[in-house]
Amino acid sequence: MRLTLAPNDSVTFDVMYYAFTLDQPASVGATSAAWGDELNFTVDWEVDERVSVTGVLGLLRPGDAAEEIVGGGSDWIHAMLLVSYSW
Repeated sequence: MRLTLAPNDSVTFDVMYYAFTLDQPASVGATSAAWGDELNFTVDWEVDERVSVTGVLGLLRPGDAAEEIVGGGSDWIHAMLLVSYSW
């Protein structure tokens, strides 16, 4: 699922939800197909015609398959900042 808000022409906010599953869990040693549920918050800012900035903050709640393969059930948090310049 995705919700997009664009308060103006240069800024866009997105909230995205993913439900990840394994196609063939047994092939990686898992008994469950449920890898995890992820929620991402992103902001895209077009500074001008050449420069854009994207920021992402995400949280994944591991499912049974991730816990089996990776071990532990702690949430996974990730963040990213991307600055793009074109000429």
